[in-house]
Amino acid sequence: MAKTRSKGSASPRTPQSAKVKKMANSIKSSPTMSSPLANKKKTKTVKKVADKEEHVKQAAITKAISELVKYVNKPKLEGEKESNSLFDDEDAEDHEFDLTLQITGKKYFSDKTNLKPKIIELRKGLYNTEFTKTCLIVRDLLVTTDAQLTSIEEASIPTLSQIYSVSQIKKEFKEYEKKRQLYSEYDVFVVDDSILNLMPTLLGKVFYSSNTKIPVPIKVTSTSNKLELSLATLKNQISKVLNSTSYLLPVGTNISIKVGNVNALSAQELEENVQKAVAHFPLNKIKSFGLKCTNSPSLPIFYTQNLFAEKDVAASAVEKSAEDAASDATDIKLSKFERALIELGDADEAIKIVTKKQSSKQKKTAKKSSKVQK
Repeated sequence: MAKTRSKGSASPRTPQSAKVKKMANSIKSSPTMSSPLANKKKTKTVKKVADKEEHVKQAAITKAISELVKYVNKPKLEGEKESNSLFDDEDAEDHEFDLTLQITGKKYFSDKTNLKPKIIELRKGLYNTEFTKTCLIVRDLLVTTDAQLTSIEEASIPTLSQIYSVSQIKKEFKEYEKKRQLYSEYDVFVVDDSILNLMPTLLGKVFYSSNTKIPVPIKVTSTSNKLELSLATLKNQISKVLNSTSYLLPVGTNISIKVGNVNALSAQELEENVQKAVAHFPLNKIKSFGLKCTNSPSLPIFYTQNLFAEKDVAASAVEKSAEDAASDATDIKLSKFERALIELGDADEAIKIVTKKQSSKQKKTAKKSSKVQK
């Protein structure tokens, strides 16, 4: 039944142009009538985004974590436990279930010693804030009165248990055994970023021999006032550290980073932490990624398909050409200057010299042979 129109309407019928427009709109919105080409493009775009997000194959991470959880929770012989307990460190049992990401680079990550930790934010923090104890080290002028200490205590900053000034660290922790005691007493160490360069000397190799409890630099003052400790800034910075992991950039090709604990986090949380950590490293610089627990074998989750970049291959080809030129030069008479150029390792110049000499030698040989034939 046709709908009635109000008085004054021009015609009870729908105009032809309106019908065509309505039909065009219905076709455009219909999923069954969409262009196959458009669908193909859409699929490709979605696939590219997914590949970009998945830095390392999720299936490999899931499988490795599953196997490691089974391994560390496997019951052990009582005799083995007793024999190991005689030689283990006092906190070895706590770290037995730590999950570590092992990174192997194609080249050295750094050409000099670097004692400033790199921070990687994780999906799920490594610490239980109910039991974690954090120690803060600040410059002397920031905390000078009992009133300042009281205000920090009243702020109830999560996990903050102790504050030391630089002068206190110098006086109370001179001996190696005292430093070991300090190291074992707290779970996390954060330090005023303005005094980070003093920490290696004050705290020593106890703190810097591994990535476990490296003092992490944080901002403790606001941007408006650099001479007064800011409780809001301090709270935010400690929270950020608790939800991150850290490591030192080595003069080498191997890095180990803690990404969780198989007894404290779920499998999904561990997987998300691993993905966040591997995404921190560009794949074109990585040879392999592996996962392991403290006492388990390492399980690989990624191997590069291209060990050398194009520029490395090109550089190798130039070096090879220079070596070939140098070996060819032994059969050719060169001046002292020309030999010096080759010894200096100037590949392009060496190739030019040897090629020119070889060409000249070949021409002379050809002339001699033609004369003999005549």
